[in-house]
Amino acid sequence: MATQQEPAPPPAWTPPKYLPPVEPLRRPDGSSHCSGISYATSMGYRPLQTELRTPADAVRPPCVVWSHGGAWIFGDGRSLPETVEGDGIFDAPLNAGIAVASIDYRLSAEASFPAQLHDVKADDSPHERGLTR
Repeated sequence: MATQQEPAPPPAWTPPKYLPPVEPLRRPDGSSHCSGISYATSMGYRPLQTELRTPADAVRPPCVVWSHGGAWIFGDGRSLPETVEGDGIFDAPLNAGIAVASIDYRLSAEASFPAQLHDVKADDSPHERGLTR
């Protein structure tokens, strides 16, 4: 009589990895723009990212968090509404010595509401972790 083999255990779950940020871009006015800072991961979803803009020569400046519009359906933290010229939403705070963190969240096609609110709350803003210099 043949013995039955036990099924192999399922592979261990590995959490999604945070994506490494790219080197900050220095703008002509001395401010910096760091793109692609992962601030949260959820199993089965893409890492959520923030764009961090810091004023010139700032050491731990105050920070405004920009959460893009789009009714949870569309949009991206890297793009501004058509009604705003250039980088107006980002330039005004930078000129006043305030950093701007522009965050992404899962859209409603990716995750059901209230996941978007959870994503926005998950961003403790990189300046809180001492990433602004």
